[in-house]
Amino acid sequence: MLKNNNNLLKLSFIVLFYFICSLIILSCKNYKPLNNAKLFKNTNNLSNFSKTSEIKKTFTNSSNNSNSNTLNFIKKDFLIYNSYIKGRVENIDLFYKKIEELAINFEGYIVSYQIINSINDKNKTININLKIPSNKIFQFLDIIDKFFLIVESKNLFVEDVSLQYIDIDRRLKLKKEVEKRLLLLINRTDKVSEIIEIEKSLKEIREEIEVLEGQFNYLINNINYSNVNIEAEIFDRSNSNFFIKLLSSIKTGTKYLLNTFLFIVSLWPFIFLATLIIIVFLKLKKNIKVKQK
Repeated sequence: MLKNNNNLLKLSFIVLFYFICSLIILSCKNYKPLNNAKLFKNTNNLSNFSKTSEIKKTFTNSSNNSNSNTLNFIKKDFLIYNSYIKGRVENIDLFYKKIEELAINFEGYIVSYQIINSINDKNKTININLKIPSNKIFQFLDIIDKFFLIVESKNLFVEDVSLQYIDIDRRLKLKKEVEKRLLLLINRTDKVSEIIEIEKSLKEIREEIEVLEGQFNYLINNINYSNVNIEAEIFDRSNSNFFIKLLSSIKTGTKYLLNTFLFIVSLWPFIFLATLIIIVFLKLKKNIKVKQK
């Protein structure tokens, strides 16, 4: 009788064991590891790099002593973004073509670029100045990392030009009002001397309007299009720094460790079930031994 119970218990345990193994295999097939780029995004020297919400919060908090007009303009995002990125690449020419395509995809454009060759042609460097729509600057900065082998530094500087915008806009409107009045005066007078004086004043005021309009358009362009400066240098693998290799190895090991941990956590129901079965099995085995005695 006891022998039959032992055989039945062993058979049940074997069936449950194969059932758990099957579930684990199925879960492994359906398991999708996390995107490494999202988990281990390069964060070297990103102390000055912040998201839009943080920037808005900073400017709002620093403007408590300002007047209500200034606060209203800050809420409209009269901000100028300037970014600087420095890193290592494998091929300068290929890197430039990729950056050019990326700028076009983001509806931006390359303002200028400069390629600097060293004597031994091993330290070739390129400097690129881009203009990217401000409403897409953070997406652009997120994507550009993948075009570098190593990102050495990445900074974003923000300038609030709300007061400057208000000042130029106000002066421009006043100058145009003066121009309208002068045009009315010149139409009402018949004296040559007065006409000459009014035309002289009109010329001066129009020159001032042109200067202000140039400043205003330049400011609007800087608000609408962020400035991105990129510096890239060829990465010489043969002379690569030991610290860089060590850092890369640590990141790779951390990535595998995190993925393994997340995989184990995703199997918690099966682990719990297996633990429960083992406990039941041990208790049954203990009860059988007691009965045999």
